[in-house]
Amino acid sequence: MCGPGRGRRTLNKLRIGSVPYLNARPLVEGLCGDPSVAYLEAVPSRLAGLLREGAVDVALVSSIEALSAGFDRIVDGYCIASRGAVMSVRVIGREDPRLARSVALDGASLTAARLTRIVYERFLDRQGVLFRPAGIGPIPEDAGCDATLLIGDTALKRPFDPAHDLDLGVVWTDATGLPFVWAVWLLREGVDQAAVLPVLSRAAERGAARIEAAVEQAARELSIEPDLAREYLTRAMWYRLGPEELTGLQRFCTLAGRDAEHPIRCADPA
Repeated sequence: MCGPGRGRRTLNKLRIGSVPYLNARPLVEGLCGDPSVAYLEAVPSRLAGLLREGAVDVALVSSIEALSAGFDRIVDGYCIASRGAVMSVRVIGREDPRLARSVALDGASLTAARLTRIVYERFLDRQGVLFRPAGIGPIPEDAGCDATLLIGDTALKRPFDPAHDLDLGVVWTDATGLPFVWAVWLLREGVDQAAVLPVLSRAAERGAARIEAAVEQAARELSIEPDLAREYLTRAMWYRLGPEELTGLQRFCTLAGRDAEHPIRCADPA
């Protein structure tokens, strides 16, 4: 994978930003070496800023960023979603995280942070919980709270303990009956989807064809069992943005306190 970057304008190249996590690999296969693409990686909260600044043309952004004012250009067809266990977005508690009075929030994803609040306040009916920003990749044992939100590969690598773990994907689907959309491809204003979708479609096709290679690479790089990587990429995650996923995204919009009267729409296809 390519390393982090600033997405500087490159003549005649499509500037694409994505997250440096395992769950994105099936969507970005081959983009790093594509001569028509200037590719960079950053945490979700940073990618949205790069898109606003015009530093990238399209980015795989955290869902809540796509719901913000001016972020209504969702590329059709692809997303990162889950139904039930997501495995990589978890609240880790000193004891039962459902009873936590304070939660440290990983700053890498504003979507996961907002969902954590929704879970406690709406689904667990826990009022008065203190939510404390904790930077990117907090260590639960050092965060100074009863529980800590972890996302991405850091969460995936941590052994699951039912007595001390809360998988937010499970809680969401149990409460709503819907998939949860974690990230979507979002266009910079003025960028034509017709120029972007073929590139993203080819990357997704390559990713699906090379899923076992991604499993083997993840097992090596993250020091996890291949079966865990395979379960994550082929069962926990899926990548098609269809009507049910859009409904789940709309429900999140409503619960997150956004203006739900304006339905979420994808960019108009060419």
